[in-house]
Amino acid sequence: MSTHRRRLGSSLSSRLIAVLPLFVAGFLPQHAFAADDETSTDPKPNSPPKDNFSGEEIIVTSDRGVPMVGGAAHEIDRETLERQGNDDIHKVLAGVPGVYVRTEDGFGLRPNIGMRGASSDRSAKITLLEDGIPLAPAPYAAPAAYYFPLTTRMYGVEVFKGPAAIAYGPQTIGGAINLLTRPVPDGWNGAVDAAYGSVGTAKLHGWGGVGGRWGGVLLEAAHLSSDGFKTLDSGGPTGFERQDLMLKGKLLFETDKSKHELELKLSYGRERSNETYLGLTAADFVATPYRRYDASQLDVMQWQRGQAVASWNWRSDSALSVQTSAYGHLLARQWTKL
Repeated sequence: MSTHRRRLGSSLSSRLIAVLPLFVAGFLPQHAFAADDETSTDPKPNSPPKDNFSGEEIIVTSDRGVPMVGGAAHEIDRETLERQGNDDIHKVLAGVPGVYVRTEDGFGLRPNIGMRGASSDRSAKITLLEDGIPLAPAPYAAPAAYYFPLTTRMYGVEVFKGPAAIAYGPQTIGGAINLLTRPVPDGWNGAVDAAYGSVGTAKLHGWGGVGGRWGGVLLEAAHLSSDGFKTLDSGGPTGFERQDLMLKGKLLFETDKSKHELELKLSYGRERSNETYLGLTAADFVATPYRRYDASQLDVMQWQRGQAVASWNWRSDSALSVQTSAYGHLLARQWTKL
């Protein structure tokens, strides 16, 4: 179980921390994490700050020194994602306690994620978010809605279960999953990742950006494709291709008693996958499980999605912070079947 520290400023008194740990932790839904009793919570005062705001680091803990959060929470950090190199969200979540998945197409194009005994069908009982913004077109719409961002470009994954997920909306019977995108770097930075594997599977991922005390800008693009592992009786494509593009910029400025961060994120994604709902008879499945009937030859899913998110983060010298986001996304999809 991972711990995550959040800066609250230097003006909170020790009495407040001792008396109201649960109250304070309850208002930090985005980055408050639970830990096992054996987890070390020693502060690291020499660690570099994770954002461009300075201030003393205060961790709200229980009497045993464990960071407090209602329910349960888990974080998969950037180092873990890069070390494993998984492009399928099902594989990324496989090691998270209380989370179970059901593979549908073999590549994770349409995730089926469940938590705490809730149905995994189309992730309908959990809330899916990217940087705290819901992926679904409306609060009560299907969370997945056949769209899921490329796991290849994710910087981190947060999983909230039980009371920890309440702050994320009405579709949190099982919990909530928050996908974190790459932040604007400090200074000049960038990288390129390319891979090729079986059944013509190819990946190309690159990003670059620059940042400083004034703010910064980041551009990131990812491509993932495969020829597929199924075979049509009369031949034909059974693979897919996907692309994601993200542009993120931020502006930092200060006043006498407060600090401000303005951020704009623009993203675009598209997919074309030769997938089908049509299955096989029991006898054919035993004989050739990767076969597809001719009736599904023209089945294809196509979608395009655009998103814009404008955020304002205000933080005062008295440890009070407010984050406001305005967002909109447009998804156009068509799934030709049989």
